Amino acid sequence: MKKWIISISAFLSLCLIFTAAYYVSYQNVLQRFEERLNAQELAELLNSEQELAQAGIDMAALSGEASANADGERNTSDMGTAGDTAGESGRASVGEEEEQALEAGILSGDKIMPYTAYIVESYDVGTDAYVREVLRAPAELVGLTRKEAEAYFDEYMEELPLTEYQEGLASIELSEFSKQEIVVRKFYNSALVPYQYYLVVRDGLVVVYYCDKKTVFEYTQIRADSLPMETQEALSIGIGVEDSKLLYSILEGYSS
Repeated sequence: MKKWIISISAFLSLCLIFTAAYYVSYQNVLQRFEERLNAQELAELLNSEQELAQAGIDMAALSGEASANADGERNTSDMGTAGDTAGESGRASVGEEEEQALEAGILSGDKIMPYTAYIVESYDVGTDAYVREVLRAPAELVGLTRKEAEAYFDEYMEELPLTEYQEGLASIELSEFSKQEIVVRKFYNSALVPYQYYLVVRDGLVVVYYCDKKTVFEYTQIRADSLPMETQEALSIGIGVEDSKLLYSILEGYSS
């Protein structure tokens, strides 16, 4: 009985030791990751200051102008409507420059972190269906700034996965961005994908592609020159097929 108790105790002790070691290791890795990101943020901040200087945007000057405008407004409040209009124009100019810098991603140092909530809002124009999902941030987005994330989604739209193409993804919008959460809006329109398959001729044979016209669904052994001339002309352009039932009916007709 004692041996059994000792064995159980030893096993539990080992489990606790391994758990503690794993936790300490995880904390160290997370700390190094955050330190590396902080170092990158500092470097980007320095680069941002240089970019602002090259662009002729002096943040100290902006602050000084804003302060001067505020003081001027207080000191010249009795000088008439013309003076007030000039002060407002100066403040608007400064505000526009700051807003442009923010939009360019120069002043924002936020990046997507492993713990950032990834919220996807999907809307289908054809069915008027709306879905909202809260997910973990994809690995390929971790560490990206807003500007970099927008560039990622632009490339995503240029090379759509087949499933997104089949569902009629029309556009992606990054509507909100912070370390805490990002909100991505996807707009679908199934009417943009009238056909699920396309029949074309490759190397003299009929080949079936998915609706993206890039992904092969099936290679056939049907020779194009065995088909009527008008069918061959249609295949040279591409014949759209709505669904799999109609597809196999057409292929069966070509084979007979």
